[in-house]
Order: sequence, then structure tokens, then C-alpha cells
Amino acid sequence: MTTCSACGVEVDGPACGACGSLQPVQTREPFSVLGLPRRMRLERKALEHAFRERSRLVHPDRHSKASEDQKLLSLKHTNLVNEAYALLKHPRKRATHLLELAGRPMDPNGARTQDPALLMELMELRESLDGMDLDGLEAKEQALRNEVTGLLDVAAEHFDDGRHSLDEVASALEKVRYFERLLEIVDERIERES
Repeated sequence: MTTCSACGVEVDGPACGACGSLQPVQTREPFSVLGLPRRMRLERKALEHAFRERSRLVHPDRHSKASEDQKLLSLKHTNLVNEAYALLKHPRKRATHLLELAGRPMDPNGARTQDPALLMELMELRESLDGMDLDGLEAKEQALRNEVTGLLDVAAEHFDDGRHSLDEVASALEKVRYFERLLEIVDERIERES
């Protein structure tokens, strides 16, 4: 908690509850920006509610008659709220962020895997798509989505329940990244076949 720069009241968040004054940016960390706990499992409704509430507090329209400093803070806070929401609403990005917070950052450039088993699996999956009809593509899409869900569960079980190692989480997220790309390919093929 900090004290309001305008009225001196204790403040927990981007705006003072007593006078409405926006406070200097204290954090850029997405969970903190939205006032959410650092968890992998976030209810979509809770995430959207936090986003709407923080957006409402800091929105430039709400501060249009304020000082230039307050208008600038409004823009800064609005940008941070939007960035936080964009990151946290995507489960892989949320898990990657939690992994970074735990001291195990992923390669930001998405370096190619060196895992021969994963490379073989990906190659076989891509090749299997070539001769598939629409029903086969839709079945493959569902299978890939289920696989991604299972891999993201590994991250949730680590960050929320204390199971699995950071290396297991990093490996699962690497697979998710590849499977999401395959899903894009399958979705494009389904679109063309429909």
C-alpha cells in the first residue's frame, strides 16, 4: 500500500478511493496491474471483471477534465491494463509469464526445440494432415485442443498446486507453442475445406 499523492489516504491500486486521483505507476506486473492473484487458473469472469473495473478507474474519459499530469497517468495506466489483460487472457502467455516470475524464462525468440522425440511427433502430425478430409481435420483439431489443455494443466498443477518441476512446465509450454501453430494450420485447412 502507498499513500495518495493528492490527499495522503492509503491507496491500494491505480486510483485513490477517497479523492479519485490517479497514482504514479507502481508496477507493470500484469497480475498486480489487474489486482489478481498470481495463479494459472483464473476464472474468465473474474479476469474480465478485473479488467473492466481497472479500465473504468483509469479510462481517459473519466479523467478528461483533470490536470495534464493526471491525463498522462490515465494513458499510462490504461495501456498497462490493456497489456495485462491481453497477456493474462491467453493461457500459454499467462503460464510463460508465471514461469518467468519463477526465474525460468522461456526463450523470447521461440528457439527451435532440440528434443528429437518432439521433433518427430511434430513431423508425423504435419504429415498426417496432408491426406485428411474435413472430418479427419476436425477430429485432429479436437485432439490437438485436448493435448494443449492437458499440457496447460501441467502449468496449472505446478503454479497452483505445487506439483511438477519448472523444467516440466517449460517443456509442456514448448509443446503448447508448437501445437498452437499446428492448430492454426488445421483451422486454415478446415476453413478452406468448408
